[in-house]
This record gives sequence, C-alpha cells and structure tokens, in this order.
Amino acid sequence: MDTKQAYLNDLVDILDKRFSLEELKLLAFKLGQELSNSAKKAVATELITYLDRHQRLLDLIAIGRKDRPDIDWPMPPWIKTEWIEIARRMERNQAYQEAIAQWQKIQTFDPQTSTIAPEIERLQEKITRNKRIIILQQQLFQRKLEIKSIYLSVASHLKRLEKESLDDTAEFILATIAEFLAGETTAPEFIDFWSGGIDIQSTPAVEMPNYQALAGRLQRGEIVIFLGTDAPAAFDQSVPTVEKLVPQLAHCANYPEFKGSLPELCEYLDMNNQYGRHFLRLKLQELVDTPFTTPILLHQLLARVPIPLVIISSCINELLENTFRQQGKEFVLLSHVVEEIGTLRLEYSNKTEVECCSTEDLSGLQLLERGYSLIYKILGGFTLSKPLNINQRDSLMLSERDYFAFARYTDKLIPNYVVRQLTGRGCWLLGHYLHGWENRLLVEAILKKRLHEEQALTVHKTADSFAKVFWENARVKNYPVDLQEFIDNL
Repeated sequence: MDTKQAYLNDLVDILDKRFSLEELKLLAFKLGQELSNSAKKAVATELITYLDRHQRLLDLIAIGRKDRPDIDWPMPPWIKTEWIEIARRMERNQAYQEAIAQWQKIQTFDPQTSTIAPEIERLQEKITRNKRIIILQQQLFQRKLEIKSIYLSVASHLKRLEKESLDDTAEFILATIAEFLAGETTAPEFIDFWSGGIDIQSTPAVEMPNYQALAGRLQRGEIVIFLGTDAPAAFDQSVPTVEKLVPQLAHCANYPEFKGSLPELCEYLDMNNQYGRHFLRLKLQELVDTPFTTPILLHQLLARVPIPLVIISSCINELLENTFRQQGKEFVLLSHVVEEIGTLRLEYSNKTEVECCSTEDLSGLQLLERGYSLIYKILGGFTLSKPLNINQRDSLMLSERDYFAFARYTDKLIPNYVVRQLTGRGCWLLGHYLHGWENRLLVEAILKKRLHEEQALTVHKTADSFAKVFWENARVKNYPVDLQEFIDNL
C-alpha cells in the first residue's frame, strides 16, 4: 500500500471510530458536502474520497483540530513535503520573509516537528545579516568617489555576500569596510588592502537556464525526459546510488575486495556457478527496493504535468512509477527483451498483468494518444523482467554481456514508436554523470536516435573536463547547476 492511501485509510479510521454518524454528517456539512451513504464507515470513506479529490484535506484538518482537539489530526505527508520544498525555493531566491511565513504555515499544521524553529531562526539571522550588508552598501555609495578605482569591485562583492554564508574571511572583509566607513582607515589604505591584501576577485558570471520557458515546454509535452540511474539520489541520500550498490552487492557475494564497476560485478555473479543469475536478481532487488516514504520531488513534478509524458529511464527501482500511481497519473512501463529481439514487455498502471507485443505492433497501441504516459525502462525493471520460470533468463540489463548485446542490437531493441517521440521534441538528460562506460553507452544510443533535432540539455554542476568535452561533442548544453536546484526552479 502506498503512503498516500495509508494516510487516507488512517483518516477514515479516525472518522469511523471517533465520530458518531450524526457528528460525521455535521462535519460534512461544515465542509460543504452532502453525503449519500447511511452506514458510518461508508460515510467516512465517501467524505475522505471527496476531500482528497478536491484537494481539501487541509480543510478537514483545520476544522478537526478546532472542533476535536482531543484527536491527533496528522498533516498529509506529501503536502508537507511540497511546502518544505517551497520554503527552500523561497530561501534560494532570497525571499527570506516569505520563506519564514511558509515555515510558520507548516508549523501551524504540524506543530510537533522540531526542525521548524531552527529553520526560522536561521532565516531570521540571514535577514539581520543582509540588513547589515545593505547599510554598508548605502554608506559605501555615498563615498564612492574616494575609492573610485575599486568601488564596483567592492559593491559587487557585497552583493555576492547577500547570497553566501559568512565565514571568517567574509566577516573580516565586512569589518574592514566598516572601519573605512567609520573613518578608522583612510581611502588609500582601504584601496591598498582591497587591491592586494586578500583574494576577493569577482566570480565570472555563469549562464543559467530560463526556468520559465523550460517549465512551459515541459507542461506542453514538448520534452522527452531521460532519467539517469542516480537521478533519485540527488533528492534523497537514502536512495542507493550505483557507487553505493557495488560494495553492498559485493558483500552479499563474499567479495569485499572487489573494486570494479556494477556491470563487471554482475558479470562475475552471473557466470559464477556458486551464485548465478537468480541470486544476482534477488539480491539486487533487495538492495534497490528499500521502501521510501517521501516521494522524490522530481517524480512529483513529472506526475503533476497535465498531459502524457515520454520518459526514458535507466533506473531499475520503482520510485517514479509509485509516485505516478499515488498521483493518479496513468502510464505504461515498456522494456525490450534482450534475448528475444523484437519482443517488448508492457505493464499498464491500471492492469495487473504484464503484456507482450512486438516492436512493430507497439505503434498500433497508440499509448500516448490514449492518454498514457510512456515510461521506457531502457535497463528493464523487476516487474517487467520477471522470468516465467527459474531457468529462463530475465531481460534486465545488468551484466557486461547484457550491455554488449544491447550495443550490438540497439537499432532493433529501441522501439520505433519511442524513436518517433524523439522527433520534434527537446530532450533533457537528468541525473547522468558519466561515471562509467555503460552510462555513456545508453546516453549515446538515445542521442543518436535524435539525428538533427535541437540541442539537448543536461544539468551537471561538477562536470570535470572529460564530461564537459563529452557533452559538447554530443551537442548537449550543460548548465552547471545541481539537479535539485534545477527541479526546484521549474
């Protein structure tokens, strides 16, 4: 059962166990709802379903806490997550007062959270700090002619300090500026200090994404999203990355000294008769299927897009699919079968069984046209790739030989229906950090299918020289920002 449904069930239980039928009807009346059922449990279920559908659960919480303070009314966890992200975004945009108001709003509905007060205190300290810097800027402007040769540099540095934390060096610089403004240091002395006493050169400007334009394109369905293996871990450190999976899986295989890549380790387990493919699949599934109660912000954003999306994913976990189910966004999971060239496996979000079809027949299903988002699991997934019996090899791409087979049959494996969606659309590569040849193989396979389409986009803040050259040669525009920051601003 997903987190949202469990929460809704808890609310139904509260209403059923703590309210009489007449009290329930009165509560519904206050919420502007007339109930048609007569049994108490059915009335409670009907009311909660209505409030959830119309996004009014917080109205219930507010009225419930006022009328029945004896009951513990929990805040919807997904709403709390969204509100926290809004507060973080406001802070990044230096809207500190608005961020404080947002935290206070969260505190109103969730007063037991102990981390809210420190957040508010920290933001108040930032406001006090910025007032101090603004006063220095105003006073400095009045004396700019005395320090004409360095004024713009000093003013630019103060502007930058509004966004940064104040370390000991920054405090020393502010104190020195204050000394000059107070007449304790002469203008020539201050100019000498600024020109050679400390490394305070301006940071070159960095080109940033046009978030408003990009958000509009995403909302209109003009973008194909290609999610890298480590995309979820950018938002939740408890999600295992490839780097974390390797030693964990090596420990399961009693191979603690292993230092290679994940495909190499999977190859070792696959061909080792002490373990084999079935062991590899089970252990890897145990490692990646750890339950996560808080939805990933990236997945929430995609789930809220009102039209069907085209998403290519190299994640073998099911975090994206679970979020789509929670938000009621219909989708079809799609994966190729490496050892059965031309065969695809499909899992519908509103059906229970996995279906198979040929690559030629996929176009005739008109999945996007029927309102389904398309999630192409390029590495496969555990539900999509489950073998019919223990002797049958699944279709997960795990070992080196799996990747070699993919490279050999790329043109036949990637469905033409998916390739056609790459035409006329932009492409965002999110969570691809080029840490191994297998990741670059997948990226190049998709980019080559785009032929002469517009330049693709990626976000990679700490791209090294190799990554920068790779993106440039692949006609991918890299913005040096964190993935979480990119999604926040969308």
